[in-house]
Amino acid sequence: MKTHTPLNISTLLLAPFLGLAFVIFLPLIGFVMVLYLLGSKAIELAAAHAPTHVFKPTWMPAMAFLHRKVKTVHPSLNQPSDMWADDAEHKLNTGV
Repeated sequence: MKTHTPLNISTLLLAPFLGLAFVIFLPLIGFVMVLYLLGSKAIELAAAHAPTHVFKPTWMPAMAFLHRKVKTVHPSLNQPSDMWADDAEHKLNTGV
C-alpha cells in the first residue's frame, strides 16, 4: 500500500498557493462586479437624457438581447408625444 503518491504530495504543496489565490481574487471579483453594475446604471441614466433618443429611440445601453426575435419597441417609448423630440424635429426641418 502506497501512502505517498506524487499526486498527494503535489496537492499538499499547491494547497497554500490555491488558498492564497482564492483569498486575493474573490474580493477582487466582488469589487469588479459592483463597479460594473454601478457603471452600467450610470451609463443608462446618463443616456436617458441624451439627444441620442431622437436618432435611435430603441437604443437602451446596458441591456442585452441575446435572442433572434424581431426587434420590438420598448413599452415606455410608445408615448404619443415627446416635446423635446418634437422641438428638435421642428428646428431641423425649418432650419431655425
